[in-house]
Amino acid sequence: MTIEGIKDHVRTYSPDEDEQLARQLRSVTEDCRAGRLWPISLAGLREMHRRLLEGVRDHSGKPRGHAFGDEHLTFGSNRSVHRGHVLIDLMLQLIG
Repeated sequence: MTIEGIKDHVRTYSPDEDEQLARQLRSVTEDCRAGRLWPISLAGLREMHRRLLEGVRDHSGKPRGHAFGDEHLTFGSNRSVHRGHVLIDLMLQLIG
């Protein structure tokens, strides 16, 4: 995958990594549907992220923060909050 024609090594996956991500996503989804991941908490979200990316990327379970990660992420026409606001916004959503 490229973003604006630039090879993106963080979001580009090999066929083996794609397969591993699919298996891990299925596992997280099954646990979520079975109610094993509720109630949602910051620790639980980090655990889901860790389980999804474990063995594929070294940033699994680590949310973007002031000194880590891209400043913004773009998903189609949607843009994330600045990395410095990620944890605050997550906590506000959880208590909200």
